[in-house]
Amino acid sequence: MLSLNACLQVASLAEASGIPYIEKLAKVVVVVMELLEQRGKNKKDVKALCESIANTVVVVNTVVSMHEEVGAAYFMSICEEMEEYLTNLAQDLKREVKSKHRGIKGLFSTKELRDAIQDYRIRVNDLKTDFLIHVTSDSRLALVDVQATQRDSMRLMAEIRKKQNTALEGEFVIRIATKHAVFFFFDPAVWLMSN
Repeated sequence: MLSLNACLQVASLAEASGIPYIEKLAKVVVVVMELLEQRGKNKKDVKALCESIANTVVVVNTVVSMHEEVGAAYFMSICEEMEEYLTNLAQDLKREVKSKHRGIKGLFSTKELRDAIQDYRIRVNDLKTDFLIHVTSDSRLALVDVQATQRDSMRLMAEIRKKQNTALEGEFVIRIATKHAVFFFFDPAVWLMSN
């Protein structure tokens, strides 16, 4: 299992990706991870959530970097949805941390925090599933396009072969060199006398 520091480093690297919606998501991820680290309770659940979020950010960042132009709109919507979930979690954690520092009992009890973390883990996993379905569908559609192009090429080649075979079977072309035609069509004696 990754440490929280390793997860923060992963999120920080994604911030430098150069893709605006990945950078926004990574900034929110860093804030959430820092807040979770400050929280101090349920370290096992917090680590699992941070690792899951970091892995998701790495996968999304990698795929977006490879295919940015192809599915930019879809990738952007995934990142925005994940950013929204994590922003809500960050707001809840900020309220809880502020309440704790004021001496008021926190908004979340240990059980409530565990439940909230589980809810966010489920949402992150749902986003991963949606993302994988989209990427798989795109790959499948690209494969279908390649197969269709290949079929069209094969069909065109078959038509060309058929036309070549038809031309050879139905038409006869006789070629005679001019030198030989002179001797064949004319009497050489007549031809010599005329010259």
